[in-house]
Formats: sequence, structure tokens, C-alpha cells
Amino acid sequence: MKNLSINKNAITLFILLLYFISISAFQLGSGFDAIFVRTIFAVLIAIVLMTSKKIIINNQIKWCLLFWGWYFLSILWAKNANDTMYYFNTFIQIIGLSVCMPLIIKDGNSINQVLKLIVFSLFITSMVLIMRTPLSDWGMARLGPAIGLGPNVLGMEMAIGTIITLYIYRSSPDIKKSNLKKIIFIFLMILFFMITLFSGSKKAIVMVAIGVIGYEIISTKGLKLFLKLVILLITLYAGVIFIMTNENLYKVLGRRVERTILTITGKAQGNDIDNSLRERQFYIQKSLDLFKSNPIIGYGGNNFVTYMRDINYDHVAYSHNNFTEILCTLGIVGFIIYYSIWLTTLFKSIKMYMKQKDPKLLFFSIINFIILVMDYGNVSYINVFNILLLILSYLSVNIHALKKVQGD
Repeated sequence: MKNLSINKNAITLFILLLYFISISAFQLGSGFDAIFVRTIFAVLIAIVLMTSKKIIINNQIKWCLLFWGWYFLSILWAKNANDTMYYFNTFIQIIGLSVCMPLIIKDGNSINQVLKLIVFSLFITSMVLIMRTPLSDWGMARLGPAIGLGPNVLGMEMAIGTIITLYIYRSSPDIKKSNLKKIIFIFLMILFFMITLFSGSKKAIVMVAIGVIGYEIISTKGLKLFLKLVILLITLYAGVIFIMTNENLYKVLGRRVERTILTITGKAQGNDIDNSLRERQFYIQKSLDLFKSNPIIGYGGNNFVTYMRDINYDHVAYSHNNFTEILCTLGIVGFIIYYSIWLTTLFKSIKMYMKQKDPKLLFFSIINFIILVMDYGNVSYINVFNILLLILSYLSVNIHALKKVQGD
């Protein structure tokens, strides 16, 4: 019976790995990619439910149902119900993960197992990206479209992958005892970081900087802290020089950073103007104007795109800011519901880390903080990868809280 249980767990984790691969490496939305994603998700749900005795209804699932229930309820006052229903498939995946993950994760070790699966899935994603991206595109165009991901989405996922790999490298006893494993994880960190750079995502670079520096500084004490800070600052400076002087990286990232700085400081002229930043500011202002017209319940789920269409703007899109997107479409009610669990989980993980000093709590505190900061320039509530991290953070906090109660 014990062997049967182990086999069931191994099969579940393998299917979970395939699902992680599907949502990052195969997102073209047609052909094999479309079939693969849907099939693996269905198989994952079926296996988890068949091998579990009962569904665990925790506060994260209740939050998910409450938030998305409010989202779909907004159809009643939304101007365009079709735009609201656009994210129905996303909702299905998010609620599916919310139900499945508590049944898969039993303790801290299983959380680490899932994090390792995410790392491996991002390695496979990197390989698929390399195979699908023409060699001529490297250094000439931003990476991501070859596997169906926007460059910013690819960059941010790889940035998070870099931080997860660092956490596993620093906290896993098995890696500390094996030089081969050390080499593998260092290679993975470098691989993820280089893809982050070639994605050309400014947000992703900031995420890596905050994540790596934050984790290394907070987890270090005494004289080592000063030495590590000096090394990190020197590395950061060398990295900036490398980006600005390497011809290929300058074309996809360095030039974009320059334009942003010149635009912010008011020195940009002609081709030096960061048009993406200007457009982002336009979206944010329009979403705030829309929010003021209906601040309590909003304009309707995903109806900012409806508004952009109604004013005949030539680039119909969401507001590129999670805060304003939720405020203008779901109102103050939706905003409070959505961020309640993010902030609660973040504060609990920080509080627990201060007492227990568990590296896992530090890792999730940093990840949650980064995602919240990046919400200023990213619409994340529809990002399955981000919600997966929220679920893992929530479960980690609950597991540590249970340990405290039991006195373990």
C-alpha cells in the first residue's frame, strides 16, 4: 500500500510538471499547444480528484470563488459581457489549481518539490524557446512570441525562476553536499537570467535585482553581510555595464532602459522618447478617469478594453496596471477582495519569518512583495503563474502556522 501511495504521488507530480511546462512553453493557442494545455489540465484535475479522499476548502479557495464570483457578477452592469467572459478559461485554470494544490501539498517538503518542478519546467521552456526562436532573432528582437508569451511575461517568469533557483540552491542540504548539483543549479540561474535579459523586459530585470539582493542581504548576518553587499553592488554595476556595452543586449534592453530614463527626466526627443512608457501613462490616466465614474462596483470585468474600443483608441488593451485595472473594472469592492489575501499572506509570512527564520518564509515574502510592486506595470490577476505562487505562499504560511500550534 505504501508503494502504491508513492506511485500515485509520483504520477501526480509528473502530470503537474507537464502542466507547468504547458502554461509556459506551449502558449501559441493553436495546434499542438492548444491541445496539450487543455488535455494536461484535464488529466491533472481528474488524477488529483480521483486519488484524494475529499476536497479541502480553505480560505484561499473561498477568496478565489469570492473574487471571481464578483468578477462574473459584474456582467449585470458591464457594458460588454463578451469582454468579461474573455477570461473564463483563465478562471477555470485558477480555480482548478486552487482546488488541486492543497491536495498535492502536505508539508514543507512537498512545497519544495513543487518549486523544483517549476524550475525544471522553466528549463524545458528555455529549451523550447531556443529551438523555436530563429538564431537571427537573438539580440535583434525581444524573446517570447516564438512560444506564445509576451516578452514581459517571459521575462518575469524567468526572473522568478532565477529567484526560485537561488532559494533552492541556498536552502537545500542535498545541493550543499553535491558539487554536481551545485553546478547544475548555478547553470540554471545563469540560463534563466540570460533569457530574462534577452526578453528585453525592464520590469523583469528589476524583479531579479530586488529578489536576489533582498534574499541574499536579509538571510545574511554579521561581517558576511557587509562583504556580500559589496559583492552584490559590484556585480550589479558590472551587469549594467555589460548590458549597455554588449551590442546584442543593448539593442533589446539597454536602449529601452536609456529611453525610459530620458523620458522620465524630460530629456527625450524624437526617437529617444519611450513610447511604451507614454502609452502606459495614458492607459493609467484613462483607467483612473473610468474608476471615478463608478468607484464602488466598477465598469465591469475586463471592460477597460471596452472603453478603449468605445473611444476609438487604436491600441485596445487592458490598463497595464493591476491596481487601476481592478479599480476601474471591479471597483473598490473588487480591489479590496483581490488584495486582501495578497497582503494578509505577505504580512503573515514576514511575521513568521521574523520569529522562525525559515528560508522558505523569506523566499515567499520576497516573491509576494515583488509581485505586488510589479503590479504597478503589469496586470497580474489573470496570470495563472502568479496565482500559483500566491497559492504556494498561502499553503506555506498555513503549514508553518500549524507547526507552531503543534509545537514542532
